[in-house]
Amino acid sequence: GFLRLPAGSGTLTFRVQAVNTHKVRFFLSPTGTNTTARLLGEDTNGRDGWALAWRYQDEPLTAHLTVKAIGLGGTSPDTVLSLYHPEPNS
Repeated sequence: GFLRLPAGSGTLTFRVQAVNTHKVRFFLSPTGTNTTARLLGEDTNGRDGWALAWRYQDEPLTAHLTVKAIGLGGTSPDTVLSLYHPEPNS
C-alpha cells in the first residue's frame, strides 16, 4: 500500500489485526538508502488491539513502514506500507 501524509506534522495511528501474537513491532526504513530500519515502537498488549501512534515531523519523507507480528509460531512475513511526506509548501 501507499500513503501520502498530510502536510505539516501530525500523528498517525497504525492498527494491525494479528492472532496468536505476543507482540507487534513497527519499523521505519527510508527508501533509497543503506540505513537499517529504525524501530518506531512495539505493542506488547494485544488486549486493546495491536497499534502504534506515531508522530511525524514537518519534513520530507519517503519511507517504508514495516510491521512484524511475533508469536509462539514465529514471526509473520513483513507487511509493508510505503509512506510519502512532501517537502513543506509543495
